[in-house]
Amino acid sequence: MSRIVSWLKTIFVCIVTFFGAMFSIMTFQTDVDIPGLFQNIYFWLTGTESSGFTILEISYAVGIGTGSLFFFNHFGKWKLNQEPTPIEVEMAGYEDQVKQTIQKMEEKEM
Repeated sequence: MSRIVSWLKTIFVCIVTFFGAMFSIMTFQTDVDIPGLFQNIYFWLTGTESSGFTILEISYAVGIGTGSLFFFNHFGKWKLNQEPTPIEVEMAGYEDQVKQTIQKMEEKEM
């Protein structure tokens, strides 16, 4: 039974990844507006025109919020884990570059 559940989870992740990649490619490469894209996808999947607010918009809103939370690794002062956030990594790199630049400027003055 656990092998079946494991395979079902794998298939689910593959399908979600496929459709996520499809969505990303469509929006990035063709530079379309999201509502128009959702109307097209809804029509392709159901064969009927969208009446407005659909599950696509709900999924998109939840996905953007959840994805941002996981990517930036914090919500306010609450962090998911102790790893540095992307902003902290960039700031550390910036500070290192500033220190190196100051040292080079001081060496030139001497």
